[in-house]
Amino acid sequence: MPERRAIAPSSSKRIILSVELPNTSTEVYSSSPLGVYKRLIEMNKAGKVTFKNVVTFNMDEYVGLPREHDQSYGYFMHDNFFNHIDIPGENVNILNGMAEDLEAKCQRYEDKIAAFSGGAHWIMKPWLL
Repeated sequence: MPERRAIAPSSSKRIILSVELPNTSTEVYSSSPLGVYKRLIEMNKAGKVTFKNVVTFNMDEYVGLPREHDQSYGYFMHDNFFNHIDIPGENVNILNGMAEDLEAKCQRYEDKIAAFSGGAHWIMKPWLL
């Protein structure tokens, strides 16, 4: 059994969270995130994990879809994860598919990611949760 360690992010201690999915089939990739989100929500509700000091940068969004559209990635993430955990709204970063200047918006997004890049890197293997 792999070692399990507790992490304690704070406003001054940044954690970069990568979710590593198993590389077994496309079926696993298409279904794994929802199971991971469900388990993290359960852990959050049980007080085992908090997202109060977590900052997310989601790398997917469809160009031409507003965030409120039920097919947008932002909608999906809020509906399936963010709305159910204790993460502050200002800590959730999702690309804007409706930006007038996509290149400039992407560059600002990259710059914001770079500003957070000094934190510890924690890789979560959700199939071990």
